[in-house]
Amino acid sequence: MSTKKLTQCALFTALTVVGAWISFPLGLGAVSLQTLAVFACLLFLGGKYGCVCIACYLCLGVFGLPVFSSFRGGFGVLLGPTGGYLFGLLVGGFVFWALERVLTGKWQILACVLALFG
Repeated sequence: MSTKKLTQCALFTALTVVGAWISFPLGLGAVSLQTLAVFACLLFLGGKYGCVCIACYLCLGVFGLPVFSSFRGGFGVLLGPTGGYLFGLLVGGFVFWALERVLTGKWQILACVLALFG
């Protein structure tokens, strides 16, 4: 991994953290900008390095840093009601990575939509 890619991964991981902290209350839950940050990461860096960023984000949260929404962190958050969504980000990243070679150019937005439901 080059220094440039490593720096880009760190910046997009930080962008994902900030996106998780910005949330808008909506009905029973809240909507955060975390998904937008993850898709920006996947579109700009590609599937391989995008998955690295998502995995780094999850690891930071598991180690107790308050990177998840509402400034929460720790392994207990992954076992809570939003844990499946957080793991789904990584699964969606792998779906995007798999579709990345088939869907190129403007069709990568379709890969993001499919990754959202993956």
